[in-house]
Amino acid sequence: MSSMGWSFQAYLMNLILILILIPVIIIPLVLGCYNSIIAFGDSLTDTGNLYNSYPNKSLNFFHPPYGETYFHHPTGRCSDGRLVIDFIAEFLGLPLVPPYLESQDSNQSVQNFEAGVNFAVVGATALDAAFLAEMGDSTSFTNNSLSIQLEWFKQMLPSLCNTSSDCNKLLSTSLILMGEIGGNDYNNALLAGKSIEMVQAYVPLVIETIASTINELIELGVATLLVPGNLPIGCVPAYLTEYESSDKDQYDPSTGCLNWLNKFSGYHNDQLQIALSRIRRLHPQVTIIYADYYNAMLQLYQSPDQFGFTGETSKACCGGGGPYNYNSSALCGDAGASVCENPAQFISWDGLHSTEAAYRWITKAILQGNYTVPRADVVLQKVNKNQFILDGRGRGGAIEKEGEGEGEVDVEEEVAQDLSGELQKHDVEEEGHTITTHQHNVVLHRQVPVTTLGSFSTGITSDLLKGNYTIPPIST
Repeated sequence: MSSMGWSFQAYLMNLILILILIPVIIIPLVLGCYNSIIAFGDSLTDTGNLYNSYPNKSLNFFHPPYGETYFHHPTGRCSDGRLVIDFIAEFLGLPLVPPYLESQDSNQSVQNFEAGVNFAVVGATALDAAFLAEMGDSTSFTNNSLSIQLEWFKQMLPSLCNTSSDCNKLLSTSLILMGEIGGNDYNNALLAGKSIEMVQAYVPLVIETIASTINELIELGVATLLVPGNLPIGCVPAYLTEYESSDKDQYDPSTGCLNWLNKFSGYHNDQLQIALSRIRRLHPQVTIIYADYYNAMLQLYQSPDQFGFTGETSKACCGGGGPYNYNSSALCGDAGASVCENPAQFISWDGLHSTEAAYRWITKAILQGNYTVPRADVVLQKVNKNQFILDGRGRGGAIEKEGEGEGEVDVEEEVAQDLSGELQKHDVEEEGHTITTHQHNVVLHRQVPVTTLGSFSTGITSDLLKGNYTIPPIST
């Protein structure tokens, strides 16, 4: 065979190798798009701030069996193992995010926070403690509200970056996890006996505080924020215990959750999405992702067996007994409480917080499913404002129309799914977006370039290797 023939065959082999390896090569590029995670919030996100700052370790969640599933000892996380923030870090190929107050407790160098820092604190509220005290609400855990967490971040920032250019680089390559926050503002009031109407008056104040904090972070230079909504609190064993009723109409027959409490969570989430849409209009260059914790969690209660939750979904794994295994006089970690044999079979860990298994499914839903606005799996694969990279399965949310190849195509992305099938549309519109809130269903219309790889490249590779599409046939 001539040298030209061998050269051409070598070229084809290299091309085939590239097509085969594209799914492998792209994934690290996608996961490496953020260099750090900066987090704010409460017990759903705290990885040890309260644990490292509390004067003694007397609180129940500082003791076994907390942490037993993954860390095998208490870490200050309110679960048997990892939280959503931990799974996000693992997904992005980053180390677990250290708590900010750990450095204050052990005189660690700020260099430990170059890959991320967590300011979330168990018991934290969105509203300041002084304001809540005036309203007759307080918590014995902490007064480290969202504004205090933001101040910690501002104080720490100069030690992480010396120049405005360095700070822009740091913040533009950081994923900001804003919450969940606000749950304790409502928890403290509700469990203190305030009516739902009184607590509902807090919602605009909580939303305004979250929005104000996001705007301040944007002014500092952040480029991507993940902002979760509240969970369906009507499914939480502590609330099911507190508001136990003989009136069956108060409960959702498919989940056992209290309808009126879940409706309240939905109201908060609606208002949060409206606020986020306004911020997007003010700062179109910033990516703000709403994470639908509500429906991501609700699916676990609607189809527990599908997700491996074979225990009683309304009961806590760890607690002091009662219909829902929640007893405020014998909390998980206290004397008199017991723990289930297999936490992975339960959604609720201690009656207020979820198990690692539940948090894993929530993370999967928001990172790879239809529970974010816009879709997180699209944003996390965005190389720049105008280009998406698809992995070998064609992931990325771009749907190519039949008969079209590379180039500009219409894309419809179902960004959030209504599990009940009933949509309640709110009159919120953005440029190029139509937003449906509370049981949210969002369709984005835009033009994006599509690279036709995925199954297409697999088919080409198979044909080239086995068919008569090379000279000479490679199969020979």
